[in-house]
Amino acid sequence: MLKFRQMSRSSNGRQKIRKRVVKKEVSSIVSDRRKAVVENITQELATKLSPSIVSLASFDGDKMHFRSTGIVLANSSSGGACVLTSSALVSTSDKERMLTPALKIKLRLPNNEVVGGWIKRYRLPFSMVVIETRFSPDLRAACLNKTVQVEPHSQLLAVKHCFHSGKLMDTRGEPIDGPSEVDSEGFMFSTCKITMDGSGGPLVDFDGNIVGMNDYHDQKFTRYVPTNKILECLRDIWLCVDEMEDLSITFKPFRFTEGCSSRVQGQFMVC
Repeated sequence: MLKFRQMSRSSNGRQKIRKRVVKKEVSSIVSDRRKAVVENITQELATKLSPSIVSLASFDGDKMHFRSTGIVLANSSSGGACVLTSSALVSTSDKERMLTPALKIKLRLPNNEVVGGWIKRYRLPFSMVVIETRFSPDLRAACLNKTVQVEPHSQLLAVKHCFHSGKLMDTRGEPIDGPSEVDSEGFMFSTCKITMDGSGGPLVDFDGNIVGMNDYHDQKFTRYVPTNKILECLRDIWLCVDEMEDLSITFKPFRFTEGCSSRVQGQFMVC
């Protein structure tokens, strides 16, 4: 009996060791997969993109409501900075995305400074919202080029700015070809898998050219607003580029359309 019990304990010990080994192997596999999907962005791209990408978080009291990434549209000492992001930042979590105006908004800048922000424009197509904050010399308006095209099978990066760590991260994928690549709302899709805090972040090519703004949709694919559609929406808010060129305005001002009480000045960079 004593011998049998000893063997039993020895067998249990081997089982425990085997379980620990299997658990460690599974943990290692999961870790490797995560590393393959989410990576630190290259230093070259980080240098190019970092001044134009911020992270945002909204709070209901002390409770965090949502985190997102934003693209800097404008920044000037006289008018402050404007950031484009997903309306999920300030909306209800259902499909309707109803505005929740009482939320407090914070932005983490490229220099890791955390500043307050407020809603500047909400009712934009493609579930986009413009957040305003104070001027920062560390911010630079993103270069949006309406002529940038996404070629089939081209490599794309979905970039996000982490609110807690301040790091730039990317997930990699390709555009989705075929009849379903554009939905009824005009969104296009890529195989870049993002988490919710990647909503509002830029979709870029390997040269760092912004081809769209990501919006978290589901875990299978990521939908995005093409850059040319973003520019069409922004023309309703700011003076169009052609009009500014006709007026020979070198410092590109922008203004809000009728019905908006505030006017701002800054730089809205279109390449």
